[in-house]
Amino acid sequence: MSLRRNEDSEVEEEEAALLGAPTGRVGDGGRRRSDSREPAIDCRLAALLLLFLGVAISAASRIAALRLAASNVDPAASDGGGGYSVVPEIVLKGLAGAVRMQAGAVDALLRESREVGTEVEMALRDQARARESAAAAAAPPTSSAAPPAAGLPLPLPTRACPEGCTEHGNCNELTGECTCGLTRRGPACQEPTMPACMLGGRGAGAPSASPGGVDEVINLSFLVAESFWGGLRDVRTDDPRRKKVAHRWVGMVTCDCVEQALAVLSLSRASAPPRFPERIGHTELSLQRALCIDDPRPVGQLWEEGVAAGAKWSYVPLVAWLKPFPAHAPHLLPLHLVNEAHWVDIPKKDPHLMRLRRNPIELLA
Repeated sequence: MSLRRNEDSEVEEEEAALLGAPTGRVGDGGRRRSDSREPAIDCRLAALLLLFLGVAISAASRIAALRLAASNVDPAASDGGGGYSVVPEIVLKGLAGAVRMQAGAVDALLRESREVGTEVEMALRDQARARESAAAAAAPPTSSAAPPAAGLPLPLPTRACPEGCTEHGNCNELTGECTCGLTRRGPACQEPTMPACMLGGRGAGAPSASPGGVDEVINLSFLVAESFWGGLRDVRTDDPRRKKVAHRWVGMVTCDCVEQALAVLSLSRASAPPRFPERIGHTELSLQRALCIDDPRPVGQLWEEGVAAGAKWSYVPLVAWLKPFPAHAPHLLPLHLVNEAHWVDIPKKDPHLMRLRRNPIELLA
């Protein structure tokens, strides 16, 4: 036991030397760092690593010695049943004491490592703040805005959008692009996509603001609603509704307005318009006729001035792709992509699939 105490004293002295503490034991039973100096952080980390390795090696050697002592017990001291040998109590106490000693050493190392970790984190944070302060002081002032607080990320550079973007669109300051809604297009969203549907009385060549300040279009988004196409899914080739196509009232609107709304809602004017197959099953296509007034005036002007005497009523054919429910909502097809006469009277050469036109007629510039 005297040999073991000498080894413990040597290990503790090595630990104290690595940690910068005075050799020997202190009154509070632990190791104490010198208050007169501040060792470098990297040196302390290396010292902790070496100390941890030394404690681990010491623990392994002590436990191996105790196991060796236990294995050398006289077999005659068995329990009398021919079974296992009885380990002396002094060996068990020595093993328990060694385990407790090593556990205390590991706990002290963990506390020390947490303290060093906190100091490292604070040092890194101070270095980052110092670099940011130096960079801010070296850079020339670009604006009168106050610099960001320490520790906060620097603002990203912004790009200017085309003039007038925010009047009808949203400016993306990261890319400098103006994002438009469905009813607007152009670099600054200055061009309406549905000028015939405008309620301010403006046509295609009207100024960018109506006299009354109204810059809205009539809402025809119900043309793609499930309720508008209710009961028209899976119309068979011999269904009587093919011979008598339904006419739908969509409001006091002009035919130009309906055609422009169809171009917008079918996404044929989108930056990436959808690509349709060459053929679609007859039962997946449905046709309705939207009633409208054949009048060149915008809807707003038509409502203000009234319908002219002898106005001619007409319709715009609306074709929707209705996959078996509930695959997806109705998808309007561009104007003239489907031959209206072929939907009413299915050609004998195409009894199952509708052949789509590859080059639909563009009615709008």
